[in-house]
Amino acid sequence: HSSTAFAWGHPHKRWSSFFSIDPGELLLKSKARVYIAMGTADDSVPAISQELAVAKLVLGRKDVTVRRVADGTHSLNQREARNWDALDREQGTALEWFSKAK
Repeated sequence: HSSTAFAWGHPHKRWSSFFSIDPGELLLKSKARVYIAMGTADDSVPAISQELAVAKLVLGRKDVTVRRVADGTHSLNQREARNWDALDREQGTALEWFSKAK
């Protein structure tokens, strides 16, 4: 739980906080609609983790929308991109999706 020791650019305390709560389980218990955007070239989150999260929500009969951004990195941009245009577009798409709630 150290706040001064670092791993992968963040304090250990940040990483250890993720282990105490399973957000997937909380989503399964909620009535929330879920929007997931993921880049197919994300080198921070393994593709299998993303797909397992989606499968778990689908099996739990959640209202889930999935957008796979072709060649998108963790920030949904193309590797060579020097701007945030792809992320901005995806956030706009997500906001539209949320505003059209049932």
